[in-house]
Amino acid sequence: MAAVLCHGCGMAFDPPEGYARSKIQCPGCGVICVISPDAKRAVPSARKKPVAPAPVEDDWFVNDSATIEAEPTKADPVAPPSDSRGRGVDTPRSPTASSTSWGNPPVSPDPTIPRMELDDPSTDDNDDKTYELRERLGERCPRCSMEMEVGAVACVRCGYNRKTRKKAARRYDPIHREWESDRSLSSRLMWLGAAQCFHAFLGLLCYWTFETFMPAIISWFPLTAMLCFLLGTYDKIILTRDTRGRVRIIKQWRFAFVPREPITIEVRGYEGIVTGPWLESGMLEWFVLLSLLAWGVIPGLIWYWTTINTPQFMVALAQDHGHAVEYVYRGRNRDQMNDMADAVAAASGLTRLG
Repeated sequence: MAAVLCHGCGMAFDPPEGYARSKIQCPGCGVICVISPDAKRAVPSARKKPVAPAPVEDDWFVNDSATIEAEPTKADPVAPPSDSRGRGVDTPRSPTASSTSWGNPPVSPDPTIPRMELDDPSTDDNDDKTYELRERLGERCPRCSMEMEVGAVACVRCGYNRKTRKKAARRYDPIHREWESDRSLSSRLMWLGAAQCFHAFLGLLCYWTFETFMPAIISWFPLTAMLCFLLGTYDKIILTRDTRGRVRIIKQWRFAFVPREPITIEVRGYEGIVTGPWLESGMLEWFVLLSLLAWGVIPGLIWYWTTINTPQFMVALAQDHGHAVEYVYRGRNRDQMNDMADAVAAASGLTRLG
């Protein structure tokens, strides 16, 4: 039974004769193995060299040219080298040296170990089947890298012309639309004129009854100012698009029929359009209600029903996943809300989110 069992490759072997170290290198894998004390063998005494027989002095017919070769002696095995800490150092060994030193047959390499060499490209079986990525993917636009049709000259995305090496000028149809919140200016002026005629009729009735115009004159100014504020405070929305595709929304606010400085909104940069009901009564609406109640219950009820209680609708430009950021329209006309939202979406390409 072998005295040493390699813990690296599992090979069992015997140490050579005369080997007195406590460790030995495995001839198969080169791992340093420990020799148990029971497996150590004593170093046998060296063999004596055979002595050549003395020549026969009396024989005159002895061939002096013949030489007697001494029997070759078996060299003592050389221990593998070790470093300063007593560990063995792997040294390259040839199969012949291994079989001569340890008395074991040469170890052949494991056939299951993969060959760590690159294949010769000239022996590839698929050399005649090269990949034609250009024909498969098609031509690319030099400007935006979009795939183009076979034989196409201009890119459908950016308008780049491959022959002229210029971008085609894209022309948009100009758009100009206007909306006035809820009622038009002419309709508001008509209602203001009707209110003035009714007030003049009340003045004539007061003069016919009391023979004086003072009550009508005193009440004319506050009532007219209030009507101008109620009928003449609104906003006008203008939607424009030029030939270059720039879309703008202009809001012009009127206070008591007096136009104020317009506000321009650039539609570019928003994510979509939000529409729906909107009701938010502020301090101004309630102040007007209290002012009307001082003139009677009926004007106050009319204001409350038409302004505070009636739902309002809005159109707004949205960002951050549908959050209304810029209000374009706030009024009581649902049809006007839908018409305005569709027009802005068609002109700018934005999507209606609600």
